[in-house]
Amino acid sequence: MELFHEGNLQFIDENYDSSIEIYSKALVELPNFVPLILNRGTAYLKLKKLYEALDDFNLCLSINPNLERAHFRKGVAYFESEEFESAKSSFQKAIELKCQNEKDPNLSIFYRYIRKCDAEIKEEENVITANKKESPVVDKPKSPQPSAAVNSQSLPKPAALPPLKYQYYQSNSSLTIDILAKNLTVSDVVVDIQPHHLTVTVQRTPTTSEVVINKELFAEVNVESSKMAIFKSKVEVVLVKIEQEVWPTLDHNGAPRLPKAPAVVAAAEADPIQAKRPKPYASARDWDAVGSVISKELEADKPQGEEALNALFQQIYKDADQETKMAMKKSFQTSGGTVLSTNWKEVKEKNYEEERQAPKGMEWRSWEGEKLKQIED
Repeated sequence: MELFHEGNLQFIDENYDSSIEIYSKALVELPNFVPLILNRGTAYLKLKKLYEALDDFNLCLSINPNLERAHFRKGVAYFESEEFESAKSSFQKAIELKCQNEKDPNLSIFYRYIRKCDAEIKEEENVITANKKESPVVDKPKSPQPSAAVNSQSLPKPAALPPLKYQYYQSNSSLTIDILAKNLTVSDVVVDIQPHHLTVTVQRTPTTSEVVINKELFAEVNVESSKMAIFKSKVEVVLVKIEQEVWPTLDHNGAPRLPKAPAVVAAAEADPIQAKRPKPYASARDWDAVGSVISKELEADKPQGEEALNALFQQIYKDADQETKMAMKKSFQTSGGTVLSTNWKEVKEKNYEEERQAPKGMEWRSWEGEKLKQIED
Protein backbone atom coordinates (compact mmCIF):
# COMPACT_ATOMS: atom_id res chain seq x y z
CA MET A 1 0.00 0.00 0.00
CA GLU A 2 2.97 2.32 0.55
CA LEU A 3 3.75 2.38 -3.18
CA PHE A 4 0.09 3.10 -3.92
CA HIS A 5 0.14 6.19 -1.68
CA GLU A 6 3.49 7.27 -3.15
CA GLY A 7 2.03 6.99 -6.66
CA ASN A 8 -0.98 9.07 -5.56
CA LEU A 9 1.33 11.85 -4.34
CA GLN A 10 3.10 11.90 -7.72
CA PHE A 11 -0.29 11.99 -9.46
CA ILE A 12 -1.45 14.95 -7.34
CA ASP A 13 1.75 16.80 -8.28
CA GLU A 14 0.93 16.03 -11.95
CA ASN A 15 4.05 13.87 -12.34
CA TYR A 16 2.07 11.34 -14.34
CA ASP A 17 5.02 9.41 -15.79
CA SER A 18 6.43 8.87 -12.29
CA SER A 19 3.03 7.88 -10.92
CA ILE A 20 2.58 5.28 -13.68
CA GLU A 21 6.00 3.80 -12.92
CA ILE A 22 5.20 3.56 -9.19
CA TYR A 23 1.70 2.19 -9.77
CA SER A 24 3.16 -0.50 -12.06
CA LYS A 25 5.58 -1.57 -9.31
CA ALA A 26 2.71 -1.68 -6.81
CA LEU A 27 0.67 -3.88 -9.16
CA VAL A 28 3.27 -6.62 -8.80
CA GLU A 29 2.23 -6.91 -5.15
CA LEU A 30 -1.46 -6.01 -5.54
CA PRO A 31 -2.50 -7.13 -9.04
CA ASN A 32 -6.26 -7.07 -8.35
CA PHE A 33 -6.42 -3.85 -6.31
CA VAL A 34 -8.96 -1.89 -8.37
CA PRO A 35 -8.17 1.67 -7.09
CA LEU A 36 -4.55 1.12 -8.10
CA ILE A 37 -5.44 -0.03 -11.63
CA LEU A 38 -8.01 2.79 -11.99
CA ASN A 39 -5.49 5.45 -10.94
CA ARG A 40 -2.85 4.16 -13.35
CA GLY A 41 -5.39 4.20 -16.16
CA THR A 42 -6.29 7.80 -15.25
CA ALA A 43 -2.59 8.77 -15.36
CA TYR A 44 -2.36 7.21 -18.84
CA LEU A 45 -5.46 9.20 -19.81
CA LYS A 46 -3.83 12.44 -18.61
CA LEU A 47 -0.84 11.68 -20.87
CA LYS A 48 -3.17 10.89 -23.82
CA LYS A 49 -1.94 7.28 -23.88
CA LEU A 50 -5.44 6.19 -24.70
CA TYR A 51 -4.92 2.50 -25.55
CA GLU A 52 -3.03 1.92 -22.29
CA ALA A 53 -5.76 3.77 -20.39
CA LEU A 54 -8.48 1.65 -21.99
CA ASP A 55 -6.58 -1.52 -21.08
CA ASP A 56 -6.52 -0.48 -17.41
CA PHE A 57 -10.17 0.61 -17.32
CA ASN A 58 -11.22 -2.67 -18.95
CA LEU A 59 -9.14 -4.58 -16.41
CA CYS A 60 -10.95 -2.71 -13.60
CA LEU A 61 -14.31 -3.65 -15.09
CA SER A 62 -13.30 -7.29 -15.48
CA ILE A 63 -12.79 -7.32 -11.68
CA ASN A 64 -15.72 -5.04 -10.79
CA PRO A 65 -18.21 -4.58 -13.67
CA ASN A 66 -20.30 -2.09 -11.64
CA LEU A 67 -17.57 0.51 -11.06
CA GLU A 68 -19.17 3.74 -12.28
CA ARG A 69 -15.90 5.73 -12.35
CA ALA A 70 -14.23 3.14 -14.60
CA HIS A 71 -17.13 3.28 -17.08
CA PHE A 72 -16.99 7.09 -17.12
CA ARG A 73 -13.22 7.31 -17.63
CA LYS A 74 -13.42 4.57 -20.25
CA GLY A 75 -15.97 6.76 -22.04
CA VAL A 76 -13.58 9.73 -21.90
CA ALA A 77 -10.77 7.59 -23.36
CA TYR A 78 -13.06 6.40 -26.16
CA PHE A 79 -14.16 9.99 -26.82
CA GLU A 80 -10.54 11.16 -27.08
CA SER A 81 -9.94 8.23 -29.48
CA GLU A 82 -12.87 9.51 -31.60
CA GLU A 83 -14.81 6.30 -30.97
CA PHE A 84 -17.96 8.21 -30.20
CA GLU A 85 -20.49 5.35 -30.20
CA SER A 86 -18.40 3.35 -27.73
CA ALA A 87 -17.92 6.49 -25.63
CA LYS A 88 -21.67 7.13 -25.52
CA SER A 89 -22.34 3.54 -24.47
CA SER A 90 -19.83 3.86 -21.59
CA PHE A 91 -21.31 7.17 -20.41
CA GLN A 92 -24.82 5.69 -20.46
CA LYS A 93 -23.66 2.74 -18.35
CA ALA A 94 -21.99 5.17 -15.90
CA ILE A 95 -25.25 7.13 -15.57
CA GLU A 96 -27.19 3.94 -14.89
CA LEU A 97 -24.80 2.90 -12.11
CA LYS A 98 -24.59 6.40 -10.61
CA CYS A 99 -28.39 6.58 -10.37
CA GLN A 100 -28.43 3.20 -8.62
CA ASN A 101 -25.77 4.19 -6.08
CA GLU A 102 -26.74 7.77 -5.22
CA LYS A 103 -29.99 9.36 -4.07
CA ASP A 104 -29.37 12.72 -5.76
CA PRO A 105 -26.72 12.19 -8.44
CA ASN A 106 -25.19 15.11 -10.33
CA LEU A 107 -25.31 13.95 -13.95
CA SER A 108 -24.55 17.21 -15.77
CA ILE A 109 -21.06 16.22 -16.92
CA PHE A 110 -22.34 12.81 -18.13
CA TYR A 111 -25.10 14.36 -20.24
CA ARG A 112 -22.70 16.99 -21.58
CA TYR A 113 -20.41 14.24 -22.88
CA ILE A 114 -23.37 12.34 -24.35
CA ARG A 115 -24.49 15.49 -26.22
CA LYS A 116 -20.95 15.84 -27.58
CA CYS A 117 -21.02 12.20 -28.71
CA ASP A 118 -24.41 12.68 -30.43
CA ALA A 119 -23.09 15.76 -32.25
CA GLU A 120 -19.96 13.92 -33.45
CA ILE A 121 -21.95 10.86 -34.54
CA LYS A 122 -24.37 13.06 -36.47
CA GLU A 123 -21.48 14.86 -38.17
CA GLU A 124 -19.96 11.52 -39.19
CA GLU A 125 -23.31 10.43 -40.66
CA ASN A 126 -23.55 13.67 -42.63
CA VAL A 127 -20.05 13.10 -44.05
CA ILE A 128 -20.96 9.56 -45.09
CA THR A 129 -24.17 10.76 -46.75
CA ALA A 130 -22.31 13.49 -48.63
CA ASN A 131 -19.72 11.03 -49.89
CA LYS A 132 -22.41 8.73 -51.23
CA LYS A 133 -23.96 11.42 -53.44
CA GLU A 134 -23.05 11.00 -57.07
CA SER A 135 -20.79 13.66 -58.49
CA PRO A 136 -21.91 15.26 -61.82
CA VAL A 137 -20.59 13.65 -64.99
CA VAL A 138 -18.59 16.02 -67.20
CA ASP A 139 -17.78 15.12 -70.80
CA LYS A 140 -14.06 15.45 -71.33
CA PRO A 141 -12.53 16.04 -74.76
CA LYS A 142 -10.87 13.05 -76.21
CA SER A 143 -7.10 13.17 -76.22
CA PRO A 144 -4.46 10.80 -77.55
CA GLN A 145 -3.72 7.95 -75.17
CA PRO A 146 -0.16 8.07 -73.78
CA SER A 147 2.00 5.03 -74.14
CA ALA A 148 2.35 2.48 -71.34
CA ALA A 149 5.93 3.60 -70.75
CA VAL A 150 4.87 7.21 -70.24
CA ASN A 151 2.03 6.15 -67.91
CA SER A 152 4.28 4.11 -65.66
CA GLN A 153 6.73 6.98 -65.27
CA SER A 154 4.38 9.97 -64.96
CA LEU A 155 1.62 8.63 -62.68
CA PRO A 156 2.47 8.92 -58.94
CA LYS A 157 2.13 5.87 -56.79
CA PRO A 158 -0.80 6.00 -54.35
CA ALA A 159 0.18 6.62 -50.73
CA ALA A 160 0.27 3.48 -48.60
CA LEU A 161 -2.50 3.27 -46.02
CA PRO A 162 -1.34 2.93 -42.41
CA PRO A 163 -2.01 -0.54 -40.98
CA LEU A 164 -5.17 -0.90 -38.91
CA LYS A 165 -4.79 -1.15 -35.14
CA TYR A 166 -6.70 -3.31 -32.72
CA GLN A 167 -6.99 -3.71 -28.95
CA TYR A 168 -8.56 -6.32 -26.74
CA TYR A 169 -9.86 -6.79 -23.21
CA GLN A 170 -11.27 -9.82 -21.45
CA SER A 171 -13.11 -11.41 -18.59
CA ASN A 172 -12.86 -15.02 -17.46
CA SER A 173 -15.60 -16.06 -19.89
CA SER A 174 -14.91 -13.98 -23.03
CA LEU A 175 -12.37 -11.87 -24.90
CA THR A 176 -13.41 -8.81 -26.92
CA ILE A 177 -11.30 -7.45 -29.79
CA ASP A 178 -11.89 -3.96 -31.22
CA ILE A 179 -10.50 -3.32 -34.72
CA LEU A 180 -10.23 0.47 -35.03
CA ALA A 181 -11.63 1.20 -38.48
CA LYS A 182 -14.41 3.64 -39.35
CA ASN A 183 -17.38 3.47 -41.71
CA LEU A 184 -17.02 -0.17 -42.75
CA THR A 185 -19.89 -2.28 -44.04
CA VAL A 186 -20.57 -6.00 -43.71
CA SER A 187 -19.15 -6.60 -47.19
CA ASP A 188 -15.85 -4.94 -46.16
CA VAL A 189 -15.07 -7.34 -43.32
CA VAL A 190 -14.41 -11.09 -43.30
CA VAL A 191 -14.09 -12.73 -39.87
CA ASP A 192 -13.17 -16.42 -39.69
CA ILE A 193 -13.45 -17.85 -36.17
CA GLN A 194 -12.14 -21.37 -35.65
CA PRO A 195 -11.80 -23.20 -32.29
CA HIS A 196 -8.08 -22.38 -32.11
CA HIS A 197 -7.61 -19.73 -34.79
CA LEU A 198 -8.87 -16.24 -35.71
CA THR A 199 -8.53 -14.41 -39.01
CA VAL A 200 -9.89 -10.89 -39.65
CA THR A 201 -9.57 -9.37 -43.12
CA VAL A 202 -10.67 -5.81 -44.01
CA GLN A 203 -11.23 -4.42 -47.52
CA ARG A 204 -9.38 -1.05 -47.41
CA THR A 205 -9.91 0.05 -51.03
CA PRO A 206 -11.72 -1.49 -54.02
CA THR A 207 -8.47 -3.25 -54.99
CA THR A 208 -6.64 -3.85 -51.69
CA SER A 209 -7.42 -5.75 -48.51
CA GLU A 210 -5.54 -6.11 -45.23
CA VAL A 211 -5.26 -9.11 -42.94
CA VAL A 212 -5.52 -7.40 -39.55
CA ILE A 213 -5.40 -10.54 -37.39
CA ASN A 214 -4.18 -14.00 -38.31
CA LYS A 215 -3.38 -15.77 -35.06
CA GLU A 216 -3.39 -19.13 -33.38
CA LEU A 217 -5.42 -18.38 -30.26
CA PHE A 218 -4.08 -18.99 -26.77
CA ALA A 219 -6.92 -21.42 -25.95
CA GLU A 220 -10.04 -22.90 -27.48
CA VAL A 221 -13.15 -20.78 -28.12
CA ASN A 222 -16.80 -21.59 -28.70
CA VAL A 223 -17.33 -20.83 -32.39
CA GLU A 224 -21.15 -20.89 -32.27
CA SER A 225 -21.39 -18.47 -29.32
CA SER A 226 -18.70 -16.09 -30.57
CA LYS A 227 -19.89 -13.16 -32.67
CA MET A 228 -18.93 -10.09 -34.70
CA ALA A 229 -20.56 -6.63 -34.85
CA ILE A 230 -19.78 -3.58 -36.99
CA PHE A 231 -20.07 -0.04 -35.61
CA LYS A 232 -19.34 3.31 -37.24
CA SER A 233 -15.97 3.59 -35.50
CA LYS A 234 -14.86 -0.04 -35.09
CA VAL A 235 -15.38 -3.74 -35.71
CA GLU A 236 -16.00 -5.75 -32.55
CA VAL A 237 -15.23 -9.48 -32.30
CA VAL A 238 -16.32 -11.32 -29.15
CA LEU A 239 -14.70 -14.71 -28.53
CA VAL A 240 -16.43 -16.91 -25.96
CA LYS A 241 -13.92 -19.06 -24.10
CA ILE A 242 -14.46 -22.78 -23.62
CA GLU A 243 -12.51 -22.69 -20.37
CA GLN A 244 -13.07 -19.84 -17.93
CA GLU A 245 -9.70 -18.20 -17.31
CA VAL A 246 -7.68 -15.07 -18.09
CA TRP A 247 -5.40 -15.40 -21.11
CA PRO A 248 -1.94 -13.85 -20.61
CA THR A 249 -1.76 -13.20 -24.38
CA LEU A 250 -4.12 -13.30 -27.34
CA ASP A 251 -2.04 -15.74 -29.34
CA HIS A 252 -0.48 -18.97 -28.28
CA ASN A 253 3.06 -18.32 -29.64
CA GLY A 254 3.80 -22.01 -30.12
CA ALA A 255 3.63 -22.76 -26.40
CA PRO A 256 2.40 -26.27 -25.53
CA ARG A 257 -1.24 -26.39 -24.55
CA LEU A 258 -1.86 -27.22 -20.92
CA PRO A 259 -4.33 -29.93 -19.87
CA LYS A 260 -7.59 -28.76 -18.35
CA ALA A 261 -7.40 -28.32 -14.60
CA PRO A 262 -9.87 -29.99 -12.22
CA ALA A 263 -12.98 -27.91 -11.51
CA VAL A 264 -12.24 -27.66 -7.77
CA VAL A 265 -8.87 -27.66 -6.01
CA ALA A 266 -8.13 -27.01 -2.38
CA ALA A 267 -5.04 -24.94 -3.19
CA ALA A 268 -2.70 -24.30 -6.10
CA GLU A 269 0.09 -26.19 -4.36
CA ALA A 270 -2.10 -29.29 -4.08
CA ASP A 271 -2.32 -29.58 -7.87
CA PRO A 272 0.90 -29.14 -9.90
CA ILE A 273 -1.07 -28.64 -13.12
CA GLN A 274 -3.11 -25.82 -11.56
CA ALA A 275 0.09 -24.24 -10.21
CA LYS A 276 1.57 -24.16 -13.75
CA ARG A 277 -1.52 -22.77 -15.43
CA PRO A 278 -1.03 -19.34 -17.07
CA LYS A 279 -2.02 -16.39 -14.89
CA PRO A 280 -2.45 -12.72 -15.78
CA TYR A 281 0.49 -11.76 -13.53
CA ALA A 282 3.92 -13.30 -13.07
CA SER A 283 3.53 -14.51 -9.49
CA ALA A 284 2.79 -17.81 -7.78
CA ARG A 285 1.04 -16.20 -4.80
CA ASP A 286 -2.73 -16.36 -4.36
CA TRP A 287 -3.42 -12.65 -4.81
CA ASP A 288 -7.17 -13.11 -4.46
CA ALA A 289 -6.57 -14.33 -0.91
CA VAL A 290 -4.16 -11.45 -0.28
CA GLY A 291 -6.76 -8.96 -1.52
CA SER A 292 -9.39 -10.51 0.75
CA VAL A 293 -7.09 -10.18 3.78
CA ILE A 294 -6.33 -6.53 2.93
CA SER A 295 -10.06 -5.75 2.58
CA LYS A 296 -10.74 -7.26 5.99
CA GLU A 297 -7.87 -5.29 7.54
CA LEU A 298 -9.17 -2.04 6.04
CA GLU A 299 -12.65 -2.73 7.39
CA ALA A 300 -11.23 -3.54 10.83
CA ASP A 301 -9.02 -0.43 10.86
CA LYS A 302 -11.67 1.91 12.24
CA PRO A 303 -10.75 5.59 12.68
CA GLN A 304 -10.20 6.99 16.17
CA GLY A 305 -10.50 10.41 17.81
CA GLU A 306 -10.84 13.41 15.50
CA GLU A 307 -10.61 11.17 12.43
CA ALA A 308 -13.61 9.17 13.70
CA LEU A 309 -15.55 12.42 14.29
CA ASN A 310 -14.82 13.63 10.75
CA ALA A 311 -15.87 10.24 9.38
CA LEU A 312 -19.15 10.54 11.30
CA PHE A 313 -19.84 14.01 9.87
CA GLN A 314 -19.06 12.77 6.38
CA GLN A 315 -21.50 9.89 6.79
CA ILE A 316 -24.21 12.24 8.13
CA TYR A 317 -23.70 14.56 5.12
CA LYS A 318 -23.72 11.68 2.63
CA ASP A 319 -27.04 10.28 3.90
CA ALA A 320 -28.71 13.68 4.52
CA ASP A 321 -31.51 15.32 2.52
CA GLN A 322 -30.94 18.54 0.57
CA GLU A 323 -31.97 20.94 3.37
CA THR A 324 -29.70 19.24 5.92
CA LYS A 325 -26.77 19.45 3.49
CA MET A 326 -27.46 23.17 2.94
CA ALA A 327 -27.59 23.74 6.70
CA MET A 328 -24.28 21.94 7.25
CA LYS A 329 -22.56 23.84 4.43
CA LYS A 330 -23.75 27.31 5.42
CA SER A 331 -23.20 26.93 9.17
CA PHE A 332 -19.70 25.48 8.79
CA GLN A 333 -18.43 27.83 6.07
CA THR A 334 -19.86 31.14 7.32
CA SER A 335 -18.90 30.47 10.94
CA GLY A 336 -15.28 29.83 10.09
CA GLY A 337 -15.59 26.16 11.07
CA THR A 338 -16.87 26.84 14.61
CA VAL A 339 -20.50 25.74 14.03
CA LEU A 340 -21.93 22.68 12.28
CA SER A 341 -25.73 22.52 12.32
CA THR A 342 -28.23 20.25 10.57
CA ASN A 343 -31.28 22.46 11.27
CA TRP A 344 -31.96 24.40 8.07
CA LYS A 345 -34.90 26.38 9.55
CA GLU A 346 -32.54 27.86 12.14
CA VAL A 347 -29.51 28.25 9.88
CA LYS A 348 -31.22 30.01 6.97
CA GLU A 349 -32.30 32.92 9.24
CA LYS A 350 -28.98 33.22 11.07
CA ASN A 351 -25.98 35.31 10.02
CA TYR A 352 -22.94 33.61 11.52
CA GLU A 353 -20.60 36.24 10.12
CA GLU A 354 -22.22 38.86 12.37
CA GLU A 355 -23.04 36.60 15.32
CA ARG A 356 -19.54 35.31 15.81
CA GLN A 357 -18.82 32.74 18.49
CA ALA A 358 -15.25 31.53 19.05
CA PRO A 359 -14.35 28.40 21.04
CA LYS A 360 -13.65 28.90 24.75
CA GLY A 361 -10.30 30.59 25.35
CA MET A 362 -10.10 31.92 21.77
CA GLU A 363 -11.21 35.10 19.98
CA TRP A 364 -11.92 36.28 16.44
CA ARG A 365 -9.37 38.57 14.80
CA SER A 366 -9.06 40.02 11.28
CA TRP A 367 -6.09 39.37 9.01
CA GLU A 368 -4.59 42.64 10.27
CA GLY A 369 -4.84 41.41 13.89
CA GLU A 370 -7.81 43.60 14.87
CA LYS A 371 -10.20 41.94 17.32
CA LEU A 372 -13.69 41.34 15.87
CA LYS A 373 -16.97 41.59 17.74
CA GLN A 374 -18.29 38.31 19.22
CA ILE A 375 -21.51 37.24 20.95
CA GLU A 376 -19.76 37.28 24.34
CA ASP A 377 -18.87 40.97 23.87
